[in-house]
Amino acid sequence: MTTSLHSVASSNWGLSLCYLINGDLDKAMDYFYEAVKIDYKQYNPEEIVNYPITEPGEYGEKYKRIYPQFAASFNRFIENIKAIYGIPELKYKKVSIKHSQANSADAKSHSQ
Repeated sequence: MTTSLHSVASSNWGLSLCYLINGDLDKAMDYFYEAVKIDYKQYNPEEIVNYPITEPGEYGEKYKRIYPQFAASFNRFIENIKAIYGIPELKYKKVSIKHSQANSADAKSHSQ
């Protein structure tokens, strides 16, 4: 994939997000489809559906705060992608890793 094609696909993805912010699901889907056609590896529908874009620390979280309608639009967007591409359900699960004092002490002893 050339740099210019990657840039075009990335621009289409960005436009898709802009249309989601504005609540225009049809145009968002059109630009997403273009991004997929140009760079399937980067914009693979299954990966997009499973990517936690609206989770804490991800850029979609900021969009949700700044543009309240983004969350609802994005959820409809994901549902459309799942229906069009036959993706049954989200695979993403948030994992929380807690460190105990015992584990921290054990790690320190191994590093010395």
